[in-house]
Amino acid sequence: MIYYSVIVPPHIKDKEFRLELLNGLRRAGSAIRKDYQATTKTWRHKVTFTFQISLVGGAGLQVATDDKIYRFVNDGTARHRILAGKWSGKNNNSLLKFSRDFTPKTTPRVIGSQVGSRGGPIIKRMGVWNSIYERMFEQTIKEKWRTGFDEIMQDSLDRAALKSGHSI
Repeated sequence: MIYYSVIVPPHIKDKEFRLELLNGLRRAGSAIRKDYQATTKTWRHKVTFTFQISLVGGAGLQVATDDKIYRFVNDGTARHRILAGKWSGKNNNSLLKFSRDFTPKTTPRVIGSQVGSRGGPIIKRMGVWNSIYERMFEQTIKEKWRTGFDEIMQDSLDRAALKSGHSI
């Protein structure tokens, strides 16, 4: 006669899994936010990045900013006309002052920023045509964290399984 023994696992401890997943999302969110902050570290204009986590409909993480200047630098802008304040109605300045020789603080597809510089003679004009080439920070950070995020979440699941008695 053959006897079978049935192995009945303990009930899943939802609290442990939820807590470990939320902690994993917080760790990932903090690390990813640091990469975004690195792209504006040397800017005079301060940009605030926030992250939100959710377990509704699966584990989710969103790092975001509502800063318009950051969006212009990240996405780039089409060629457009900039007029001095007097001509655009924004202030009483009749001329724009700028230098053609400068070093930008950011580089496309680089997570970070360096000290920029203004150089050369000052040029004064009533208006100029300008465009900003896209830096693609979001795409670069997303590519960097594609595997790192999965590793953090797998680590969280492994810890949750261990704490709840479901690890192998």
